[in-house]
Amino acid sequence: MRRTTPVLMSLVAVLALSGPILSASAQQPAADGAPDPGFRVEIQGVPNDMDEQSFAQAVLAALPEELLNPEQNFSRTESYDRNADYRLLMVFHGGAEEPQMAGLCARTMNGQAAIPEAPPAEFQALTTTTKVAAAFCRDQETLSTATDQMTGEVMPDKASFRFLVGDVAKQLFPSGFQVMPGTPAALTAAPPG
Repeated sequence: MRRTTPVLMSLVAVLALSGPILSASAQQPAADGAPDPGFRVEIQGVPNDMDEQSFAQAVLAALPEELLNPEQNFSRTESYDRNADYRLLMVFHGGAEEPQMAGLCARTMNGQAAIPEAPPAEFQALTTTTKVAAAFCRDQETLSTATDQMTGEVMPDKASFRFLVGDVAKQLFPSGFQVMPGTPAALTAAPPG
C-alpha cells in the first residue's frame, strides 16, 4: 500500500539548469491547505527509465511521515529560522567513491546547488550497489550528512528503495525528526503556543 501525503499533492519538480539536479519542493501550501514541511528536497541521480517528477514523488513518499509533517518535525523548534533555506539533498549514485560531503550544501554563483557529478546508479541491476550520499543544509551550512547503500534491485516502487531513503533520513536526524541536527538540547523544545 502506497501512502500519499499533502506534500505529494503540492509537489513542484524542476530540473535545475546547472545539471541533473531535481528539486522537489513543497514550500507553497497546496490548494487544499496542506502545510509546508519547512524544507525542500533536492535530488540527483534519477534512474534513466524514469521521469524526474515520478522519481521525486517516489523519494518524497519514501521519506518518513514525521519528517514531512510540520506539526511533528524540527520546524516547530526555537532553533528553526523561518528566513533560512533548508534543504535535504540526496545524491543517488553507483560510484566507488562518495561525492565530497562537505560540498553538498554549497551553491554556485547563480544560486544553483553545486552537487558534484557522480556515476549513475543502476537501480535494476541485481549485482550492483545503489548508493546514496545525503546532507541536510541551512542555507550553505551543512547541518548533517549521511551515506548508505544497498546491493541488488532498488527500484522506487520496491520496499528496498523505501528502506534506503528512510534509513538515510534517520541518519540525517539522529536525535529524531523533531530535533534540528546539531542543535543543543536546550533549543529542541517547540516554542509555546
